[in-house]
Amino acid sequence: MQKNMSLLVLASFLTFFLSSCASIGQVYQINEKNIQNAQNTEVPNVCENFETLPEEPLKTKNPTHAELIGTNYSISDEAVFNKFENPDQKFIFLRLYDVYYDRSHFYGDILNSLMGVVGKAPNGIVYDHVSISVDLEDNFIGMNPSTGNDAHYEEIAIMGDNKYMNTNNKIKSMCTVLAIPCTQAEYENCKKLLEYSVDPKQNFIFNIFEIAAMPVTHTANMQKLKKQDLGRIDEFAVNTYEGVEKIVPIDDPAAIFTSKSYVCSTFVCFVLYHSLQSVRNFCQVTGVGPRGITPSDLYSVPGAKVLFNCVYQDYNLALFQFVSSHPEFDEYVAFSE
Repeated sequence: MQKNMSLLVLASFLTFFLSSCASIGQVYQINEKNIQNAQNTEVPNVCENFETLPEEPLKTKNPTHAELIGTNYSISDEAVFNKFENPDQKFIFLRLYDVYYDRSHFYGDILNSLMGVVGKAPNGIVYDHVSISVDLEDNFIGMNPSTGNDAHYEEIAIMGDNKYMNTNNKIKSMCTVLAIPCTQAEYENCKKLLEYSVDPKQNFIFNIFEIAAMPVTHTANMQKLKKQDLGRIDEFAVNTYEGVEKIVPIDDPAAIFTSKSYVCSTFVCFVLYHSLQSVRNFCQVTGVGPRGITPSDLYSVPGAKVLFNCVYQDYNLALFQFVSSHPEFDEYVAFSE
Protein backbone atom coordinates (compact mmCIF):
# COMPACT_ATOMS: atom_id res chain seq x y z
CA MET A 1 0.00 0.00 0.00
CA GLN A 2 2.79 2.41 0.89
CA LYS A 3 4.53 1.71 -2.42
CA ASN A 4 1.28 2.27 -4.37
CA MET A 5 0.67 5.59 -2.61
CA SER A 6 4.21 6.67 -3.40
CA LEU A 7 3.68 5.82 -7.06
CA LEU A 8 0.49 7.89 -7.14
CA VAL A 9 2.38 10.89 -5.76
CA LEU A 10 5.13 10.37 -8.30
CA ALA A 11 2.57 10.02 -11.08
CA SER A 12 1.04 13.38 -10.16
CA PHE A 13 4.45 15.01 -10.17
CA LEU A 14 5.35 13.62 -13.57
CA THR A 15 2.00 14.57 -15.06
CA PHE A 16 2.85 18.16 -14.18
CA PHE A 17 6.39 17.72 -15.49
CA LEU A 18 5.30 16.40 -18.86
CA SER A 19 2.66 19.08 -19.18
CA SER A 20 5.46 21.61 -18.90
CA CYS A 21 7.41 19.79 -21.57
CA ALA A 22 4.39 19.82 -23.84
CA SER A 23 4.17 23.58 -23.58
CA ILE A 24 7.47 23.89 -25.41
CA GLY A 25 6.57 21.32 -28.03
CA GLN A 26 8.77 18.42 -26.92
CA VAL A 27 6.18 15.78 -26.20
CA TYR A 28 4.79 15.73 -29.74
CA GLN A 29 8.23 15.04 -31.14
CA ILE A 30 9.15 12.28 -28.70
CA ASN A 31 5.81 10.47 -28.63
CA GLU A 32 5.88 10.01 -32.39
CA LYS A 33 6.28 6.25 -32.07
CA ASN A 34 3.11 5.77 -30.04
CA ILE A 35 1.16 8.08 -32.36
CA GLN A 36 2.41 6.01 -35.29
CA ASN A 37 1.36 2.81 -33.54
CA ALA A 38 -2.11 4.17 -32.78
CA GLN A 39 -2.59 5.14 -36.43
CA ASN A 40 -1.46 1.65 -37.50
CA THR A 41 1.08 3.07 -39.93
CA GLU A 42 4.07 1.14 -41.21
CA VAL A 43 7.01 0.78 -38.84
CA PRO A 44 10.49 1.28 -40.39
CA ASN A 45 12.34 -1.94 -41.15
CA VAL A 46 14.25 -2.77 -37.97
CA CYS A 47 17.06 -4.23 -40.06
CA GLU A 48 17.51 -1.35 -42.47
CA ASN A 49 21.17 -0.92 -41.52
CA PHE A 50 22.04 -4.54 -42.33
CA GLU A 51 22.37 -6.56 -45.50
CA THR A 52 19.04 -8.23 -46.29
CA LEU A 53 18.05 -11.18 -48.42
CA PRO A 54 14.67 -12.12 -49.95
CA GLU A 55 12.35 -14.00 -47.62
CA GLU A 56 12.91 -17.77 -47.75
CA PRO A 57 12.72 -20.77 -45.40
CA LEU A 58 15.57 -21.47 -43.01
CA LYS A 59 17.56 -24.02 -45.05
CA THR A 60 20.99 -23.98 -43.46
CA LYS A 61 22.40 -24.03 -39.97
CA ASN A 62 25.52 -22.07 -40.92
CA PRO A 63 24.70 -18.75 -42.65
CA THR A 64 27.23 -16.06 -43.37
CA HIS A 65 27.67 -13.30 -40.77
CA ALA A 66 25.33 -10.73 -42.30
CA GLU A 67 22.71 -13.15 -43.62
CA LEU A 68 19.07 -12.30 -42.96
CA ILE A 69 16.23 -14.77 -43.34
CA GLY A 70 13.00 -12.89 -43.97
CA THR A 71 12.78 -9.31 -42.72
CA ASN A 72 12.31 -9.69 -38.97
CA TYR A 73 15.88 -10.30 -37.79
CA SER A 74 19.46 -9.79 -38.89
CA ILE A 75 22.88 -11.04 -37.85
CA SER A 76 25.51 -8.34 -37.48
CA ASP A 77 28.86 -8.62 -39.21
CA GLU A 78 30.44 -6.90 -36.17
CA ALA A 79 30.18 -10.05 -34.04
CA VAL A 80 33.70 -11.33 -34.60
CA PHE A 81 35.69 -12.25 -31.48
CA ASN A 82 38.93 -14.23 -31.67
CA LYS A 83 38.37 -16.90 -29.04
CA PHE A 84 41.68 -18.55 -29.91
CA GLU A 85 43.68 -15.49 -28.87
CA ASN A 86 41.97 -15.44 -25.47
CA PRO A 87 40.45 -18.85 -24.61
CA ASP A 88 39.46 -17.64 -21.12
CA GLN A 89 37.32 -14.80 -22.49
CA LYS A 90 33.72 -14.61 -21.30
CA PHE A 91 30.83 -12.34 -22.32
CA ILE A 92 28.14 -10.28 -20.65
CA PHE A 93 25.11 -9.41 -22.77
CA LEU A 94 22.91 -6.34 -23.10
CA ARG A 95 19.51 -6.21 -24.81
CA LEU A 96 18.44 -2.75 -25.98
CA TYR A 97 14.76 -2.24 -26.80
CA ASP A 98 13.00 -0.01 -29.32
CA VAL A 99 9.49 -0.29 -27.88
CA TYR A 100 6.05 0.04 -29.46
CA TYR A 101 3.10 -0.39 -27.11
CA ASP A 102 -0.10 -2.36 -27.62
CA ARG A 103 -1.74 0.12 -25.28
CA SER A 104 -0.72 3.19 -23.35
CA HIS A 105 1.63 2.48 -20.44
CA PHE A 106 2.18 5.35 -18.02
CA TYR A 107 5.82 4.74 -17.10
CA GLY A 108 6.71 3.51 -20.58
CA ASP A 109 5.18 6.56 -22.25
CA ILE A 110 7.21 8.83 -19.98
CA LEU A 111 10.39 6.88 -20.62
CA ASN A 112 9.85 6.96 -24.40
CA SER A 113 9.26 10.67 -24.20
CA LEU A 114 12.40 11.53 -22.28
CA MET A 115 14.63 9.13 -24.24
CA GLY A 116 13.60 10.97 -27.39
CA VAL A 117 14.75 14.25 -25.84
CA VAL A 118 18.18 13.05 -24.77
CA GLY A 119 19.17 11.50 -28.09
CA LYS A 120 19.80 8.47 -30.28
CA ALA A 121 22.32 5.66 -30.28
CA PRO A 122 25.08 5.83 -32.94
CA ASN A 123 22.97 3.59 -35.22
CA GLY A 124 20.20 6.21 -35.27
CA ILE A 125 17.74 4.35 -33.02
CA VAL A 126 16.28 5.78 -29.82
CA TYR A 127 16.29 2.87 -27.38
CA ASP A 128 13.69 3.10 -24.62
CA HIS A 129 14.73 0.23 -22.37
CA VAL A 130 17.69 -2.04 -21.62
CA SER A 131 18.31 -5.29 -19.75
CA ILE A 132 21.37 -7.40 -18.95
CA SER A 133 22.28 -11.08 -18.71
CA VAL A 134 25.17 -13.50 -18.34
CA ASP A 135 23.68 -15.77 -21.02
CA LEU A 136 21.66 -15.38 -24.22
CA GLU A 137 18.47 -17.14 -23.12
CA ASP A 138 15.27 -15.10 -23.32
CA ASN A 139 15.39 -14.19 -19.63
CA PHE A 140 17.42 -10.98 -19.40
CA ILE A 141 17.19 -8.98 -16.18
CA GLY A 142 15.72 -5.49 -16.25
CA MET A 143 14.28 -2.82 -14.01
CA ASN A 144 10.67 -1.71 -14.47
CA PRO A 145 7.67 -0.97 -12.24
CA SER A 146 6.04 -4.03 -10.74
CA THR A 147 4.60 -5.38 -7.52
CA GLY A 148 7.32 -6.38 -5.11
CA ASN A 149 10.90 -6.37 -6.40
CA ASP A 150 11.22 -4.15 -9.51
CA ALA A 151 14.35 -5.99 -10.71
CA HIS A 152 13.14 -9.09 -12.52
CA TYR A 153 13.41 -11.35 -15.56
CA GLU A 154 12.09 -10.24 -18.96
CA GLU A 155 10.92 -12.51 -21.77
CA ILE A 156 10.00 -11.17 -25.20
CA ALA A 157 9.45 -14.07 -27.63
CA ILE A 158 6.75 -15.63 -25.47
CA MET A 159 5.62 -13.06 -22.95
CA GLY A 160 5.87 -14.20 -19.34
CA ASP A 161 4.35 -12.57 -16.26
CA ASN A 162 6.28 -9.28 -16.49
CA LYS A 163 3.52 -6.65 -16.61
CA TYR A 164 5.63 -4.02 -18.37
CA MET A 165 6.84 -6.37 -21.11
CA ASN A 166 3.25 -7.51 -21.69
CA THR A 167 2.34 -3.96 -22.78
CA ASN A 168 4.94 -4.17 -25.59
CA ASN A 169 3.82 -5.10 -29.11
CA LYS A 170 6.04 -8.11 -29.88
CA ILE A 171 5.54 -7.82 -33.64
CA LYS A 172 6.56 -4.14 -33.95
CA SER A 173 8.96 -3.79 -31.02
CA MET A 174 12.56 -4.77 -31.71
CA CYS A 175 15.74 -5.35 -29.77
CA THR A 176 19.47 -5.16 -30.36
CA VAL A 177 21.70 -7.67 -28.56
CA LEU A 178 25.27 -6.71 -27.63
CA ALA A 179 28.15 -8.78 -26.23
CA ILE A 180 30.76 -7.26 -23.92
CA PRO A 181 33.98 -9.28 -23.60
CA CYS A 182 35.21 -9.80 -20.04
CA THR A 183 37.36 -12.02 -17.84
CA GLN A 184 36.08 -14.97 -15.84
CA ALA A 185 36.35 -12.91 -12.63
CA GLU A 186 34.37 -10.03 -14.15
CA TYR A 187 31.75 -12.46 -15.40
CA GLU A 188 31.36 -13.95 -11.92
CA ASN A 189 31.01 -10.46 -10.41
CA CYS A 190 28.19 -9.62 -12.80
CA LYS A 191 26.48 -12.95 -12.20
CA LYS A 192 26.54 -12.45 -8.41
CA LEU A 193 25.08 -8.94 -8.65
CA LEU A 194 22.30 -10.06 -10.99
CA GLU A 195 21.37 -13.11 -8.96
CA TYR A 196 21.19 -10.95 -5.85
CA SER A 197 19.07 -8.28 -7.54
CA VAL A 198 16.33 -10.65 -8.77
CA ASP A 199 15.94 -12.42 -5.45
CA PRO A 200 12.23 -11.95 -4.57
CA LYS A 201 13.29 -11.03 -1.03
CA GLN A 202 15.03 -7.90 -2.33
CA ASN A 203 13.20 -4.62 -2.82
CA PHE A 204 14.71 -2.80 -5.78
CA ILE A 205 12.63 0.22 -6.78
CA PHE A 206 12.06 1.77 -10.20
CA ASN A 207 12.82 5.45 -9.51
CA ILE A 208 10.33 7.63 -11.40
CA PHE A 209 12.06 10.80 -10.18
CA GLU A 210 15.25 9.68 -11.90
CA ILE A 211 13.38 9.57 -15.21
CA ALA A 212 12.22 13.15 -14.68
CA ALA A 213 15.80 14.25 -13.97
CA MET A 214 17.29 12.31 -16.90
CA PRO A 215 17.59 15.25 -19.35
CA VAL A 216 19.56 17.23 -16.74
CA THR A 217 21.85 14.43 -15.58
CA HIS A 218 22.41 13.21 -19.14
CA THR A 219 23.35 16.72 -20.30
CA ALA A 220 25.88 16.94 -17.47
CA ASN A 221 27.41 13.65 -18.63
CA MET A 222 27.58 14.85 -22.22
CA GLN A 223 29.42 18.00 -21.15
CA LYS A 224 32.10 15.81 -19.56
CA LEU A 225 32.35 13.67 -22.69
CA LYS A 226 32.98 16.69 -24.93
CA LYS A 227 36.57 16.59 -23.68
CA GLN A 228 36.99 12.96 -24.80
CA ASP A 229 37.68 11.37 -28.18
CA LEU A 230 34.64 9.09 -28.36
CA GLY A 231 35.96 7.57 -31.57
CA ARG A 232 38.51 5.78 -29.39
CA ILE A 233 36.11 4.64 -26.68
CA ASP A 234 37.12 0.97 -27.02
CA GLU A 235 40.56 1.88 -25.66
CA PHE A 236 38.99 1.94 -22.19
CA ALA A 237 38.63 -1.83 -22.57
CA VAL A 238 42.34 -2.46 -23.21
CA ASN A 239 44.30 0.38 -21.56
CA THR A 240 45.22 0.81 -17.91
CA TYR A 241 44.84 4.15 -16.16
CA GLU A 242 46.68 5.46 -13.14
CA GLY A 243 44.40 6.16 -10.20
CA VAL A 244 41.47 4.07 -11.44
CA GLU A 245 40.19 1.57 -8.87
CA LYS A 246 40.76 -2.04 -9.84
CA ILE A 247 37.90 -4.50 -10.10
CA VAL A 248 38.16 -7.14 -7.39
CA PRO A 249 36.05 -10.25 -6.78
CA ILE A 250 32.72 -9.47 -5.12
CA ASP A 251 32.04 -11.48 -2.00
CA ASP A 252 28.97 -9.64 -0.71
CA PRO A 253 26.60 -8.14 -3.33
CA ALA A 254 24.62 -6.43 -0.54
CA ALA A 255 27.67 -4.30 0.22
CA ILE A 256 27.77 -3.13 -3.42
CA PHE A 257 24.12 -2.12 -3.67
CA THR A 258 24.18 0.75 -1.20
CA SER A 259 21.20 2.05 -3.20
CA LYS A 260 18.36 -0.03 -4.64
CA SER A 261 16.67 2.80 -6.52
CA TYR A 262 17.28 2.95 -10.30
CA VAL A 263 15.78 3.11 -13.75
CA CYS A 264 16.61 0.42 -16.29
CA SER A 265 19.74 1.99 -17.76
CA THR A 266 21.25 3.24 -14.50
CA PHE A 267 20.75 -0.22 -12.96
CA VAL A 268 22.57 -1.85 -15.88
CA CYS A 269 25.37 0.72 -15.83
CA PHE A 270 25.77 0.32 -12.05
CA VAL A 271 26.14 -3.46 -12.42
CA LEU A 272 28.68 -3.01 -15.22
CA TYR A 273 30.62 -0.38 -13.23
CA HIS A 274 31.11 -2.83 -10.38
CA SER A 275 31.77 -5.83 -12.65
CA LEU A 276 33.92 -4.70 -15.58
CA GLN A 277 37.25 -2.90 -15.55
CA SER A 278 36.48 -1.37 -18.96
CA VAL A 279 33.37 0.39 -17.66
CA ARG A 280 35.13 1.38 -14.42
CA ASN A 281 37.93 2.90 -16.54
CA PHE A 282 35.45 4.82 -18.69
CA CYS A 283 33.47 6.23 -15.78
CA GLN A 284 36.43 7.24 -13.61
CA VAL A 285 38.53 8.74 -16.42
CA THR A 286 35.67 10.73 -17.97
CA GLY A 287 33.82 11.55 -14.74
CA VAL A 288 30.58 10.08 -16.14
CA GLY A 289 28.51 8.24 -13.55
CA PRO A 290 25.75 5.63 -13.90
CA ARG A 291 23.09 8.24 -13.10
CA GLY A 292 22.18 9.97 -16.35
CA ILE A 293 23.17 7.02 -18.58
CA THR A 294 20.43 6.14 -21.08
CA PRO A 295 19.71 2.88 -22.94
CA SER A 296 21.02 4.50 -26.13
CA ASP A 297 24.27 5.42 -24.35
CA LEU A 298 24.83 1.76 -23.46
CA TYR A 299 25.06 0.92 -27.16
CA SER A 300 28.61 2.33 -26.92
CA VAL A 301 29.93 0.37 -23.92
CA PRO A 302 33.73 -0.05 -24.37
CA GLY A 303 34.53 -3.24 -26.24
CA ALA A 304 30.89 -4.14 -26.96
CA LYS A 305 29.79 -5.47 -30.35
CA VAL A 306 26.35 -5.97 -31.85
CA LEU A 307 25.38 -9.63 -32.26
CA PHE A 308 21.95 -9.38 -33.87
CA ASN A 309 18.74 -7.35 -34.21
CA CYS A 310 15.26 -8.81 -34.21
CA VAL A 311 11.61 -8.15 -33.50
CA TYR A 312 10.50 -9.60 -30.18
CA GLN A 313 8.61 -12.60 -31.51
CA ASP A 314 11.63 -13.81 -33.51
CA TYR A 315 14.17 -13.63 -30.68
CA ASN A 316 14.69 -17.38 -30.35
CA LEU A 317 14.92 -17.86 -34.11
CA ALA A 318 17.48 -15.06 -34.40
CA LEU A 319 19.42 -16.48 -31.47
CA PHE A 320 19.52 -19.95 -33.03
CA GLN A 321 20.68 -18.52 -36.35
CA PHE A 322 23.35 -16.42 -34.65
CA VAL A 323 24.79 -19.22 -32.53
CA SER A 324 24.77 -21.59 -35.51
CA SER A 325 27.18 -19.28 -37.30
CA HIS A 326 29.10 -18.27 -34.14
CA PRO A 327 29.77 -21.50 -32.20
CA GLU A 328 31.98 -19.64 -29.73
CA PHE A 329 28.68 -18.59 -28.10
CA ASP A 330 27.36 -22.16 -27.72
CA GLU A 331 27.94 -22.17 -23.97
CA TYR A 332 25.48 -19.30 -23.47
CA VAL A 333 22.39 -21.09 -24.82
CA ALA A 334 20.58 -24.18 -23.58
CA PHE A 335 19.77 -25.64 -27.02
CA SER A 336 23.48 -26.13 -27.72
CA GLU A 337 23.88 -28.58 -24.83
